[in-house]
Amino acid sequence: MIRSMIALYLLAVVIANLVVAHYGQAALPFTAFLLVPLDLVTRDVLHHEWQHDRLWPKMTALIAAGSLLAFALNHDAGRVALASFLAFALAGAANTWIYHLMSNGTRYQRMVASSCVAAVVDSLVFPFVAFDEPSWFLCLTQATAKATSGAIFSWLFLLRFDKEGAR
Repeated sequence: MIRSMIALYLLAVVIANLVVAHYGQAALPFTAFLLVPLDLVTRDVLHHEWQHDRLWPKMTALIAAGSLLAFALNHDAGRVALASFLAFALAGAANTWIYHLMSNGTRYQRMVASSCVAAVVDSLVFPFVAFDEPSWFLCLTQATAKATSGAIFSWLFLLRFDKEGAR
């Protein structure tokens, strides 16, 4: 399952970066509702799997790989790839910190809470690095879409793979 989660994470990140590089801020609602929450959920799954096995180096390598792959596929995506790396790194740190802090919560509670915090961090960092004039409205709608979709994706994942954790 770890390999499939890594592949899913990288696929979501690369597609999100390339779509935003091509369509600009207009693509953010799509990426915010479908692709970034998928990244947040797969990151939580990998955190759970890697928590006792070099978590930080593996997460850093994963985030860097997603941005480098997007850049390798389209050099015009450089600024978006950089914004993605910074946003995912900071959101990932926040996600990991909250997930760790909530060790007494259910797996679903941990996934949703950490994804909500990461959604806000990502929605503030990414647009301000990627675009010359980011929209505050889009930052707010992105954070809301990511948090909502992240809760849904988490629940669906847990229903499929960890029925106890979905409660």
